[in-house]
Amino acid sequence: MGQGMGRVRRLRKSCRVSLRLRDLCAMKRIIQLLNQDMYLAQDYFEKIVAMMEEHPEAGAGQGVLLKWDFGKASSVERLASSNSLTDIVDTMGLKVMRNRRVADWRTGKLLNNVIASGAKQSHRWGEEIATTPSVSRDDEVYEVFGVSGALPIYRRKAVEQVAFEGQMFDEDFFSYKEDVDLAFRLRAAGWKAYVDPQAQAWHDRSAAGPREMSDKAALQNRKTKSAFVNYHSYKNHVMVLLKNENLANFARDWPWILWYEFKKFVYLLLLDRATLKGLKEIKRLRPRTMQKRKFITSHYKLKPEEMRKWFC
Repeated sequence: MGQGMGRVRRLRKSCRVSLRLRDLCAMKRIIQLLNQDMYLAQDYFEKIVAMMEEHPEAGAGQGVLLKWDFGKASSVERLASSNSLTDIVDTMGLKVMRNRRVADWRTGKLLNNVIASGAKQSHRWGEEIATTPSVSRDDEVYEVFGVSGALPIYRRKAVEQVAFEGQMFDEDFFSYKEDVDLAFRLRAAGWKAYVDPQAQAWHDRSAAGPREMSDKAALQNRKTKSAFVNYHSYKNHVMVLLKNENLANFARDWPWILWYEFKKFVYLLLLDRATLKGLKEIKRLRPRTMQKRKFITSHYKLKPEEMRKWFC
């Protein structure tokens, strides 16, 4: 890490890390976060830091995260030579649908196929069409809406600009979707996010998203997750909308947004009322959430139509 990162401060807590900027004072220009379920190529940090240096407009970045089948590794020492390190994409950043569903871009695809196809992107999961505004390529990097919270790198200046009360990640979220919320805030404030396909790491994901975007696939994926994950994912998704949704864009997309939320609500009402308890928490936090929304809107630099091009 020394070659790419310079001075690094290691943060430890018994359970959950509260990422306030004052706790990150040792990190000067950039902030690199690292999940415990990652295996990184030796040159990952060197490449990802170089990308941030070359793109001063980038508020966030990441490499290509590939799927790590940890169960196939007999020991840590044998990881590099085992077939646990796959060439299947786990995530290449965040993709936002018109209904505001957020998914990992290119998940489940073979990396070589992704690189060979360039910046192709699909409005319907799995289709291959010409390049759209949702993903653009600049030389050797991809511009995406935002980056995954599994292994993100952030520009400190950008985070400071959008941090409400010094909070990098919204502490009311507790867990899950914090990366989505931060991606919205950074994008609205005019910062860009990039993915470097040459910087690679492997992720043993515990709460993976669906490989397809159908409602059936989403329901099947939901059943594989714990009640804890489902509760916070639902609650925090709604809070992301309350904090970040632009009224002009909502006026255009409300049929898609409300239909998506209505389908989820009916399912939860019939089959998973425990998750709906999150609505009480949302109501309790609403005054503070509106304060955060006011703070976010005060830092808007992106016009509604510029934000809207990312919703496919």
